[in-house]
Amino acid sequence: MAGLLGKYGSAAGQYFYVREDGGCLELLLSLDEAVSEEMAYFNQQFFAVIPLESTGGDAFRLPAGNPLDAATIEFTRDAQGFGVSAAVGAQRYETSILRAGERGDFPHPSGSPGR
Repeated sequence: MAGLLGKYGSAAGQYFYVREDGGCLELLLSLDEAVSEEMAYFNQQFFAVIPLESTGGDAFRLPAGNPLDAATIEFTRDAQGFGVSAAVGAQRYETSILRAGERGDFPHPSGSPGR
């Protein structure tokens, strides 16, 4: 489960976060304004909190009436087990947060690799 946590974004600029809460995955979808009580607010942004129900493997069911207007989400992992993309209906989202050691060194502010 932990390998799926992070930020996923689409080519259209929409993004969401996947987090774990009490052993269950939740999707936090960025919104322009508060629309319900099932929301999170951080970094001056509203997020719809959407619980994910496992249907096996890396596939999950989304609740009816969710803001993504999709029934399922399916994640794809890399060889190390980290989530690299998510398919939500016909829309594809790619991860945009690298984890230390996942894909080599992070750039150092001076331009040389940090070690």
